[in-house]
Amino acid sequence: MTNLGLTVRYLTLATATRADSTTGFGFVVLEDNSRFEIDRDCVIGRAPDKSNAIPTGFRPVRIDGMTGGMSRVHLEIRQVDGHVFVADLGSRNGVLLRESAAQAWTRLTPWQPAVWHHGAVV
Repeated sequence: MTNLGLTVRYLTLATATRADSTTGFGFVVLEDNSRFEIDRDCVIGRAPDKSNAIPTGFRPVRIDGMTGGMSRVHLEIRQVDGHVFVADLGSRNGVLLRESAAQAWTRLTPWQPAVWHHGAVV
């Protein structure tokens, strides 16, 4: 399990260069500028190892949420046909998405994947 063990509010999808990445899908950048590569599908939460997806090969990424806002199994990141998708896994507080050029946030419908473009924030 990737254990970041830090408190964050926002995750940003960043473009990867060939030298930085083994997959080319990019990185998730946290508020403190730490990052993890999207080298396979991921489940993010306070206790992501509790997800049913872990036995199927998803990487659990533990992140502590701000003031209890992060669920044990909060969101999922998938790579499909050259695109990165994010989905709210039925979390209590939901997942909000803001495109890089937008000022407004959009609440994701639980269990409905949304394309996560480079520079967008969840």
